[in-house]
Amino acid sequence: MRDDLTSGWASPFPRRVLADGQLAQLHPLSELDHPLILKATESIGTDPSEDSDEGRIRGSTLLHLREIKISQWRGGVWCDPKTGVNWLVVAGLAKNNHTAFGDFYVEIERAEAAGSTSNWLPSNEDLRLLKQETSARLLTEWELSVQLEILGALRAVADGGSARLVVSHPLAAKGILAQLTIEVTPVRDSDYEADEIQLTVETESQFKGSNLEWQLTLRALISLSPPEQGWDRLESEFGHVPPGGVIHRHRAGQLI
Repeated sequence: MRDDLTSGWASPFPRRVLADGQLAQLHPLSELDHPLILKATESIGTDPSEDSDEGRIRGSTLLHLREIKISQWRGGVWCDPKTGVNWLVVAGLAKNNHTAFGDFYVEIERAEAAGSTSNWLPSNEDLRLLKQETSARLLTEWELSVQLEILGALRAVADGGSARLVVSHPLAAKGILAQLTIEVTPVRDSDYEADEIQLTVETESQFKGSNLEWQLTLRALISLSPPEQGWDRLESEFGHVPPGGVIHRHRAGQLI
C-alpha cells in the first residue's frame, strides 16, 4: 500500500495513516476504500468456484499471481499454500499500452528478470497485521453470537422465568468460558409495573478476572438493557429494573 497504492483513494485518510505508520487505524485492511482492494476482495473469496479474477498473470513465472483488473488499476494476488490466505502483493497502473517504464506489466517483467518477485511476499509486519485482524474478527463474531443468544433467551422468559446459556470461549478449543443465567420477574401492581431482570455470570475458574470475562459481562448487560452503568452489582450477580417497556422492545427486535 505504501509503495504501490499512492493514488486512487476515496479520501486522504489512508495515505496520512500509512505515512504515519499507524496501520492499526486502518483495520480491516481488506475493506479499505481503494478500487483495487475492493475489486480484489470481491473477485477472490473462500469459494474458488465463485472467483472472478482475470486468471494467472503469464509474465510472472517465479511467483504464481492471479490478476485483478479495474479501470486502469492492475494487481497481483498470491495465495499462501500453507494457510490458504490470499494476499494482494503487487499493484500498479496500466500505462501507454504496456510500453511505459512504470507500466504494471513492465514492472513485473523487470522483477521477473531480476529474480526479485519474492520481495513482494508478506513481511513479518504483514503477518502480524493479519493476526491482529483475525483476532479482531473472531472477537466481533463471538460478541454478535453472544448477543443473539441473549436476545433469544430474554424473549423466551419475557413473561417471567429463567434461562441459562453456556458461552464458549471465542477460540473453540479453549472450551466453555462462562454460564449465564437470566431471570425475569414481572411486577404487576395496581400502581406499579416493571420487569425486574437479574443476570448471573458464572465464569470458569481459569478465566476469572480476565479481560474476556469482563467483555462478556459488558456485552450481556448492554444486550439486556443499556447502559451497563444502570445495573446494580453484587459479586457475580447483576440486577436491573429497566425503565418501561424494555421486554416489549426486545420482543419487537428493536434492541440488538
